[in-house]
Amino acid sequence: PEYLSDLSDGKDSLKVYVNGVLMKELSLRQAGRQVLNIPMDQNASSNDMYAVELYSSKSFIPKALGINDDKRELAIQIHYIGEDN
Repeated sequence: PEYLSDLSDGKDSLKVYVNGVLMKELSLRQAGRQVLNIPMDQNASSNDMYAVELYSSKSFIPKALGINDDKRELAIQIHYIGEDN
């Protein structure tokens, strides 16, 4: 869709923190599905609980772009967070 062209100018980035530690910083060059794997042994937790934080450099509000009435600020869509089987 046309509204994604402004969001995918090759200057988007995503930072991933686990338990407060920066684990990955990605440059997102195009819209679409991407897979990110982070070995948890890099940031071991004593109780197998992890605080995962994602920070995107860009976002959009669908209503402001005339897409629909959704007023939320959106950035990325997460399909799955968990262990590989």
